[in-house]
Amino acid sequence: MANDLRISQVYGGGGNSGAYYANDFVELFNAGSAPVSLAGWSVQYASATGTSWSVTSLSGSIAAGSYYLIRLGQGTSGDGDDLPPHDALGTSNMSATAGKVALVNSTTPLSGACPTGGNIIDFVGFGTNANCYEGSGPTPAPSNTNSVMRKESGCTDTDDNANDFVAATAAPRNSASPTHSCGVDTPALTLVKDAGPTAGVAVGDLVTYTVVLENSGAVADAGVYVTDTLPSAVDFAYWIEQPAGADVSAGQLTWNGAVASDTSITFTFAVTHVTTLNLSVINTAEFSGTFQANSDSATYTTLFTPPYSQGFDTCPAVEWQIYSVASDRDWICGSGYMSINGYNADEASNDWLISPAFDFTQSQLEALTFDTWTRYTDSGTPWPQLSVMYSTDYSGSGDPTLATWTDLTGITFSPENSQTWTPSGEIDVSGINGARVYFAFQYISSAPTSASSWRVDNFALYERPPLSVSYTHLTLPTKRIV
Repeated sequence: MANDLRISQVYGGGGNSGAYYANDFVELFNAGSAPVSLAGWSVQYASATGTSWSVTSLSGSIAAGSYYLIRLGQGTSGDGDDLPPHDALGTSNMSATAGKVALVNSTTPLSGACPTGGNIIDFVGFGTNANCYEGSGPTPAPSNTNSVMRKESGCTDTDDNANDFVAATAAPRNSASPTHSCGVDTPALTLVKDAGPTAGVAVGDLVTYTVVLENSGAVADAGVYVTDTLPSAVDFAYWIEQPAGADVSAGQLTWNGAVASDTSITFTFAVTHVTTLNLSVINTAEFSGTFQANSDSATYTTLFTPPYSQGFDTCPAVEWQIYSVASDRDWICGSGYMSINGYNADEASNDWLISPAFDFTQSQLEALTFDTWTRYTDSGTPWPQLSVMYSTDYSGSGDPTLATWTDLTGITFSPENSQTWTPSGEIDVSGINGARVYFAFQYISSAPTSASSWRVDNFALYERPPLSVSYTHLTLPTKRIV
């Protein structure tokens, strides 16, 4: 069944507890050199041992070397990020761990546990329980976080599901994703941009930008252009590493030249933050080559001052940090909140959600509120499995356990296993002093098999009004002295 058009990725954990994405998806890839029309085609799904097939109709076409994303149903938990824009839409609710998917050049439902016929363009049995597959066996088992992904970006197709697929962190691609060529020697350019520091930047502080352009391909690209338009919040300061031909003029970095195979070119320079606080500053560098064009962005956040609120409706919030000290179950975006669940992790969890830096020298009578929600019981860690702390010496990035953190007290948490959103109550934080104050939510679980689920929303830091004192004017009676 080796065809240019093939199933390149399958993910059935969408919307389940702890899922990375809110919806299931199937991804297609065109490994050929010409576009392929999908008019009248379908993707069909059956359970691991099922005989009934659900049909999702397709439309449009897939360009050579391009991907095609089919968004499907979702689990009841609602966890996970939104998928990138889809190319087709269906409602099939796939299993997270085992099932069967077929790419069919018609919309007529298949029948039977292991259908055959020339109308089946590609077939994937995923997970150890699938009773039909190509080749020697089904793919490895996916999960709520892992998809099964065809090797070599979709190029490997030996008609053997067990050999052709690996289980890996779900990474959906659509028709707007970079193209990929199979079996053709071309440059393979990537561009990565970083900023440092990434948090707690004050007016007048220096920020270092690093742009790395790399060619991991087997041949050079002689016509590459790099541009980087600096944001209005910064002024160029000086070069740290300046490749030949690179220049910054009128707030824009430009360079063009050749990038040899298996080499990289690094641009490093400093800028000065010159505007106000309470900002997330995003800077995007981009390149265009003979065969490819792409971009990457780096973000730093300034100091913030009260009042500040974060409802996580746009998620992840760019100024917040996620750091895992232990376990592979990180804080993730829910539907307008942040969520963590250590169940089925690789080890007991110690995971942090860290706020931006706040300048407490610019305010007074500060107070903090937020909402929490919890489900399940951790038999080894007492409720609440969530701590809320502050630090005045955290660096703004990296391992938070290297800093000093102090627990906040007087917090009302969601009752154990209540599945109820609960306001924290007003927490007095006016006793904290410092120009860079960070708050953190630390989640702890006792073991991968015994873990609670927590959610955080509506973080708000504000100044309380000063107490008012009322004065009553008292008029005393007068006494006439004769």
